[in-house]
Amino acid sequence: MRYLFFIFFCVYQQLCFSQAIANIGVNLPSVALLDVEPKGEIIRLKFDNPSEAGKALQNSESSDIKWLNFTSALPLGSSRHISVQITSERLSSGYGIILETSGFTGVGAGILGNSIPLVNLSNSPVRIIDNIGGAFTGDGLNNGYKLKFSLIINDYSLLKGESNVYAIIFTLTDN
Repeated sequence: MRYLFFIFFCVYQQLCFSQAIANIGVNLPSVALLDVEPKGEIIRLKFDNPSEAGKALQNSESSDIKWLNFTSALPLGSSRHISVQITSERLSSGYGIILETSGFTGVGAGILGNSIPLVNLSNSPVRIIDNIGGAFTGDGLNNGYKLKFSLIINDYSLLKGESNVYAIIFTLTDN
């Protein structure tokens, strides 16, 4: 009787329950988007005048803070980095521009990478964020990586009274 019940139960289950398979294709394109916020504003850097003759020029930080936002989708096991470089004329040899990149802040998620806190800007690309995976930083101010620029004096003998505007480019690149 037990065997008969077991056979009946197995046949009943086959009649009452059935399964079908449906295939779903998912296509996630590679995404690499990068933005600097706020847009369109020139970052103003200047040396502060000394308060007395014989004192050195004072290095000045910019009060213009920028934020680096990105979205990244890439194949598993891959990573990206962000580099920065001056693409216009060469910097004067008398001074340099330092970029300070903070750690990640904001509403983003994913593998957001690791910032390299201080770099000297030049005409060659310099990495500022490494090991970015699939991630997004959030959009706009207070999301992503805070960027702060400052001036340093490299050689007083090469300083000239001049004003320059330098174009700086940020690039999100596959490793």
